Amino acid sequence: MKKIIVLFLFFTSCSQFSKKDLQLNGPTIEEAELLNRTNEKYVDGIYSVSEFESSLEYFNEFDNKNYFVNYRPVIVAQNFKNLKNDLDIMGRSVISVELHKNAHDKLFKATEVAFQNRTPVFIVIEGKVISAPVVNGGPISGGRLQISTNLTKEENRKLIEVIIKRNSKNKK
Repeated sequence: MKKIIVLFLFFTSCSQFSKKDLQLNGPTIEEAELLNRTNEKYVDGIYSVSEFESSLEYFNEFDNKNYFVNYRPVIVAQNFKNLKNDLDIMGRSVISVELHKNAHDKLFKATEVAFQNRTPVFIVIEGKVISAPVVNGGPISGGRLQISTNLTKEENRKLIEVIIKRNSKNKK
């Protein structure tokens, strides 16, 4: 199994996103929390650390600690305005994410708490934590971030397709 390391970066300049915004549906934050509690298979999104035991536990190799993932997500797929397979300034494959305006404050508050507590945030796709970066550079504002992985550009493209397909209004 490949390890995925995620690094959030705040964009200081505009990235070329698609002109057409994503209109994903998927569950709302409240619906996702209920699904996570009852099905114990977490909905795609970004999560914070829980102080209480949950059905999804994550061992972070960087600080040798076990963390529980909060049942309530911070961001769900319908908050994604745009996902782009991209390259960072070092030429590494990344996924650039732009959030709808209504999610900017949610991400800022969650990353502010994570930064203050030196705890990770969790990227969950298909019910699994694919990465748990620690927010080292301060809270993320502006609703744009990059997910930097050790995946190839093609693997990142497939991951974006999975997120879109699983949360599309017109599921095929």
